[in-house]
Amino acid sequence: MSTTLMIRIAYRFGLMGLAVSLLGSSTAAQLVRNVALTGDQAPGTQTGVEFGKSSGLFPALSLPTMNSVGQTAFHAELFSEDSETERHFGIWSEGTGELALVVRHGELLNGSLLGLPPPKTGSLHINDAGQTAFRATVTSDDDGTEVTNIAIWLDDNGSLTRILFAEDHPPDIPISASFASLSTSFSFNSAGQIAFRADTDSGPSNLTEGPDDNGVWSNATGALRAVAFTGSQTPETPVGVKFRFIRGPVFNDAGQTAFNAVVAGDGVDAADDTGIWKENLGDLTKVARTGEQAPGVPMGINFRSLGSPALNAAGQTAFIANLTGAFDSGIWSEGTGELSLVALAGEQAPGLHAGVDYKGFAFSPVLNRAGHTAFQGVLSGAAIDGTNNVGIWSEGSGTLELVAREGDQAPGTSGDTVFFGGNHSTFTELVLNSAGRVAFQGRLTGEGINSLNDKGLWAEDEARVLRLIVRQGDHLEVAPGDYRTIRNLGFIGNTGNEDGRPSGFNDYGQLSFWANFTDGTEGIFVSNLVAIPEPSSLLLGTIAVISLTFFRVNLPYIALGCSRR
Repeated sequence: MSTTLMIRIAYRFGLMGLAVSLLGSSTAAQLVRNVALTGDQAPGTQTGVEFGKSSGLFPALSLPTMNSVGQTAFHAELFSEDSETERHFGIWSEGTGELALVVRHGELLNGSLLGLPPPKTGSLHINDAGQTAFRATVTSDDDGTEVTNIAIWLDDNGSLTRILFAEDHPPDIPISASFASLSTSFSFNSAGQIAFRADTDSGPSNLTEGPDDNGVWSNATGALRAVAFTGSQTPETPVGVKFRFIRGPVFNDAGQTAFNAVVAGDGVDAADDTGIWKENLGDLTKVARTGEQAPGVPMGINFRSLGSPALNAAGQTAFIANLTGAFDSGIWSEGTGELSLVALAGEQAPGLHAGVDYKGFAFSPVLNRAGHTAFQGVLSGAAIDGTNNVGIWSEGSGTLELVAREGDQAPGTSGDTVFFGGNHSTFTELVLNSAGRVAFQGRLTGEGINSLNDKGLWAEDEARVLRLIVRQGDHLEVAPGDYRTIRNLGFIGNTGNEDGRPSGFNDYGQLSFWANFTDGTEGIFVSNLVAIPEPSSLLLGTIAVISLTFFRVNLPYIALGCSRR
């Protein structure tokens, strides 16, 4: 049995110790693993076809997405000395246990040509089962007329299936309708299911101003169905109050969705026309709505606006909201079991001296499996100015704590190098994994800091000590004795790893990133610097014996899809 398969089985059936052990046994010896490098032979292509070269408009390799067993997936441009001037793209994945071609631009599938965009992020996922999902165009010949449309595809161990076609009839809306457009991003879970937002050409309802209606659809029950769409009745509101505009959903492994939407109808006005709803396989319930009392603040203080929700595997949500009255904004979460206030503008900010308060919050929070949030806060108070007024806070330890702040010494740097202050882009791509550990991209300032060395990636180790993973200007060994200087880098964040969004920081502490070097080459890498360390061989053997015993005793029940009593 392969290590990759054992990791997948262990993960699926809750044997996290075995999964961690297997992960450690294969990766802990490598602090940085080279996944792909421009100039390398591209797997699945003819000899001489390589990853690269960048056109200058787009990178040759996209930011990688990664699953919880350290497997990556990415878009790439191809190059060959013998190729024509036309650019060629493809998608590669490690979901089978080794890097393999998933699909290539121009490939003929079911009589249609598949078209991929230049390397980018936002339309490619790899889940914990090693399945890859992506969005692509499909061009077919319809009675002599070339027709191009959009589809979402699923690759499962080399078997490619079209999950959705934009010309499909959207379930639950008028029979004459079809999908007019699919959102460039969609959510994908570890069961191989999707949720997405789309416009339809059913014609405008009496609630829309534009030419299209829109909605959220999911195939979590096996067949594609509408979660909510324009003109449908809004739950927990008077009859006639309907969805007017719906924003993109988040989606967990249980097949639950959550989304933000605008409503309209009799009695609805600008004070109460927005809400957050979550759905559990057909059961749609309200989380919060503008005009309602906000929990944790004085009576009469209501939600004035609501941000997009975060979602975890338990179906709990978290979000940022603005308030009426003298209060400005706050962060709310269902992580404790009911909707509760996490942080509020005007309150003391943890980890800072008395009198330093939250002034507001920069972006929506992220939410992990334990119901813990992480978010960016903006500060006010004594000695607070534009150089030190933004920070990251996390509940990952169980208590809200300061992780990083503008103006503070940046871990892994020397001298007066501090996190840059001056705008809200110092910290980006925030991730909070299931172990409560934070990762993010940060900017630096200080003596000797310039555009060639002012960006880095940081993550917390097992003790929740913030560590520098990699930085512009670093010399990275891409092969034995081959050191290259990093000119630019990036990774994918803004997730709690359970919301159907792609991520570059997994639950074991591995971080996948893209790097561009001063010689013009690019690469995809996985850092194990703060990953769970390799256990002793004795522990590995003990876990393996216990795990094999579990499978021997329980396999008949697992195969039948039932549990042993």
